Amino acid sequence: MSMKIEISYERPQELEKALERLGPIIRSYKIKKVGNGADRRYNKAYIKCLELNE
Repeated sequence: MSMKIEISYERPQELEKALERLGPIIRSYKIKKVGNGADRRYNKAYIKCLELNE
């Protein structure tokens, strides 16, 4: 089973803290630039996690 996580954050420190905590299961991540829409206050990061066997 693969898992994807979307994180919304205001400051880069918030993303750094989340990446640090999720570090062992992160396969890759991508940061979306701030747009001009209604949610321009928040940045977004998309994380792909390693496959976990149960």
